[in-house]
Amino acid sequence: HYALQSVIDLNGAGVIVGDSIEVVLNSLPNVFFTGLDATYVLNAPGDVLTGNQAPQGTFSGPGIVDNGNGTAIFNPVTPGTNSITYSYTDPTTGCSYDSTLQTFVLGTPEILFATDSSSVNEDIGIAQIAVILEYANPGSDVTFDYAVSGGTATGLGIDYTLTSGTLTIAAGDTVNYIDVIITDDGIDELDETIEITILNPTIVTLGDTTVHTLTILD
Repeated sequence: HYALQSVIDLNGAGVIVGDSIEVVLNSLPNVFFTGLDATYVLNAPGDVLTGNQAPQGTFSGPGIVDNGNGTAIFNPVTPGTNSITYSYTDPTTGCSYDSTLQTFVLGTPEILFATDSSSVNEDIGIAQIAVILEYANPGSDVTFDYAVSGGTATGLGIDYTLTSGTLTIAAGDTVNYIDVIITDDGIDELDETIEITILNPTIVTLGDTTVHTLTILD
């Protein structure tokens, strides 16, 4: 409570000196919310946000579904920086305040070979070729096809064994491996190559490195 010794009469009578009025200054409410992560993957499952003044207060921002009770669902549907705001008005004082946090929604990840080439000795047994995601997709598995698309080596167990197939990168993971069985034929010959291509991914998009050349060193 504050006493003012001088006020201005807005009706035009001038400055009143010596009289007092009482002014009550109410503090702004403490406002914050929880539940928002720093980053999300596009279209991943949403999170529940909870305001500290629940069941009062409202949420706003991209991807927000306000529940009307001081909570909301955030759905990461907009790539880039998302600003989420929780607003609250104290019903007793009428004072309003809000809290804003930012999160970053990653776009659709790309799938690609970790490298565009590698080499192994003929006696290695099995060569593993890594296929990676830029970052994990926490909500769903990612599948992709692979096939031999060229090279100088002969398949069907002569130089190697690899048939076309489909692999899965599990939700939350970022890598899986194509296994190539290398045949050690004991014949002195030139180095030979196998070209492997990935295609038809689900959910994600193909990156730049979709062909891998494996060289078999004799």
